[in-house]
Amino acid sequence: MTVLNPLVKPLEELLEKPDNIKKIGIDVDGVVANLNDKLLELANEMYFFQNSDYTKKLKKELKASDIITFDYTECTPLNNEDMREIFKVLEAEKALLELKPLQDAQKVINHLHKFFDIYFITSRAKYYTNAEEQTFEWFDKNKIIYNKNNFFFDNKKAELSKKLGISKFIEDRAETALSLAENDIDVLLLDYQWNNHEDQKIVKEVNKHPKIKRIYNTPIAYWPNLEKELII
Repeated sequence: MTVLNPLVKPLEELLEKPDNIKKIGIDVDGVVANLNDKLLELANEMYFFQNSDYTKKLKKELKASDIITFDYTECTPLNNEDMREIFKVLEAEKALLELKPLQDAQKVINHLHKFFDIYFITSRAKYYTNAEEQTFEWFDKNKIIYNKNNFFFDNKKAELSKKLGISKFIEDRAETALSLAENDIDVLLLDYQWNNHEDQKIVKEVNKHPKIKRIYNTPIAYWPNLEKELII
């Protein structure tokens, strides 16, 4: 069993932890779990290939290279309602449980627990009606250590991270990274096409911000590179 503490304590108790414990925040989708591959699969299945339940809105099959912004509605013909349908199917078919962990995520995260107080903060509640159930089941299934006391389903990552005393945050969305950095939180930003495309104005702001450091998927995977950055 990977859950460290089954009972959720109030935020006030979490804030009373000793100051000498270094706290780091970790996003879930795009950082621990590979959501984008499943989104692409469902988007094509529902809106490109023949599907009697949905209108064909895609003129070509979407590829990973097409997703040059975090929001699919900004870089594909899909609109907000289409994306809501995709998220609804993801949850209804329990497809969240099928997501693959990023390479070496399980190994490195479990190792990091020896050095840091780890908080997972995800925006999943914005997209799913019951995000907690499948999220915790996925973490258990993939044997990734977590603590329910330190797990938050919250869109306001910068505000919450500041309250919790988090000093570093691992993220993949450019907008969130910039918000965290502007709140004096160091950000380790996993480098993806949706946060590094030169046409995005925000990319220039992210790249010049002293509190944001990009983590690349070369010469080894993201998580071994993160491990080196954090504890070696």
